[in-house]
Amino acid sequence: NILVASKTTVPQTGKQIIERERLNAILLQSTAKLIVVQAPAGYGKTTFLSSWFQQLETAVAWYTVDQTDNDLNRYWKYLIHAIGHSLQPEAASRINSILHAQPQLPLEFLVDSLLYELSLSTKKIHIMIDDYHHIHNIAIHQAMTRLIDFLPENCFIYLTSRSTISLPIAKWRLNHCLLEIGLEQLLFTYEETKEFYKNLNKKLDVKVLQKVFEITEGWPTGLQLTNLAGFHNVDKEFRESNLYVFQYLMSEVFSKLAPPLQIFLLYTSLLEQLTADTCNVLTNRTDAHLVLLELDQQGLFISRVEAKEQVFRYHNLFREALRQELSNRFTQQDIIFLYEKAAVALYNNGNFLSAIELALSGNVFMYAEQWIQEHLVTFLSCGHSTSYVKWIDTFLSNGYEVHPELMVMY
Repeated sequence: NILVASKTTVPQTGKQIIERERLNAILLQSTAKLIVVQAPAGYGKTTFLSSWFQQLETAVAWYTVDQTDNDLNRYWKYLIHAIGHSLQPEAASRINSILHAQPQLPLEFLVDSLLYELSLSTKKIHIMIDDYHHIHNIAIHQAMTRLIDFLPENCFIYLTSRSTISLPIAKWRLNHCLLEIGLEQLLFTYEETKEFYKNLNKKLDVKVLQKVFEITEGWPTGLQLTNLAGFHNVDKEFRESNLYVFQYLMSEVFSKLAPPLQIFLLYTSLLEQLTADTCNVLTNRTDAHLVLLELDQQGLFISRVEAKEQVFRYHNLFREALRQELSNRFTQQDIIFLYEKAAVALYNNGNFLSAIELALSGNVFMYAEQWIQEHLVTFLSCGHSTSYVKWIDTFLSNGYEVHPELMVMY
C-alpha cells in the first residue's frame, strides 16, 4: 500500500535549463493524442517534457516507471494514483475501488471505468508515463492499447522510452493520432549548444565550441559531462570529459546488457561504419544483421548511415567509451589481432580505403603497406593524394620502414 511520491511528481528543472523552443513548437502544433519520445539514455527526454509541462496551465498526471512496475496491479495502482490528482476526489475513489475489488474484476472493466471518468472531466489532462521501456508485461501492453485507442478528446498520453515500445505504433501512425519525437530531434543544434554554455556563463572560443559540438554530436548529457571537465585546457578538458562519459555510459548503458551483446559492441567498436558482413567476420557470428537491428531498436547510441544498405555507426562518444573498455579487458596483442581481422574483412569486401585506414589506426602496418602498393595508381589517379601523404606520415611517425617505391611517390 506504499506509494513513492516522487514516482508521481513532475520533476523540477533547473534555472539554467535550455528552453527547447524548437521542440515546444512541434508539441503546440500537434493534435495527436499520443506523443512518443524515444531516444537512448541522456538525450533529455524527461527534462524536455517536464519543462514543457511546467509551462502548461492544465492538469498533468506524471508516472515514472521502474523495473518493479511490471506487475499488473502495481502498474495500474501507480497510474491511477497519478491520474487521480487530475480528477475529482470521488472519481479517483471510484476507480481505486474497482482496482481493489474482490473478487478481482476484469482489467478491461478497470480501463473502461478510467476512460469513463476521464471523459467526464471538463479540462485537458496530460498523462505522462516516463521510462516505459521497463515494461515487458504483455497484459500491461494490452490494457495500455485499449486506453490509448479509446482515449477521450480532452486527454493526451506521453510515453518516453529508450527503446522501441511494444505497442501498435504502426496502427496509430496510420490513424494520424501519433506524434513521434526521436533522437535526431532531441539532439542540440549548434545554436542550442551555444545557448547551453551561455546559460552556464561559459564563454567558449568558436573553435572550441565547434569541437565540443562535433565530438558530442549535440548529445545533451555529453555536453553536461564535457562541461564538468572545465575549459582551462582544451586537451585536458576532453581527456577528463571522456572519463566522465566513459563512466556514465558504462554504468547506465553497457553494464545492463547481456555478456554476448557486450562482446559484440566491444569488437565492432573498432569499425567506423558497421555492416553485417564485416561484423560477422569480426565477432565470429552469422546473425550480425539481426544484432544491429536489435541495437537500433533498443536505442543503443547507434544510427543508420545508409538506410537501403543498412549501414550503421556508433555515436562518437559511445564508440570511444567502448574502445576504452576494450583496452581495459584485452591485451594489446589481442586488440591488434582484432584490428587485423577487421581490416582484412573490409579489404575482402572491396572497402580498400576503409581497410587501409583501419589497419593504420590499429598499427597493422604490413597489411596497410601491401594494400597501398597494390592500389597505388588507382588511389593517386582518383585524387586521394592527400590521404596518401597522411598514410605515409603515419608509417614514418611510428618508425615503420616504408617501401622505396612508396617513398618516391611520397
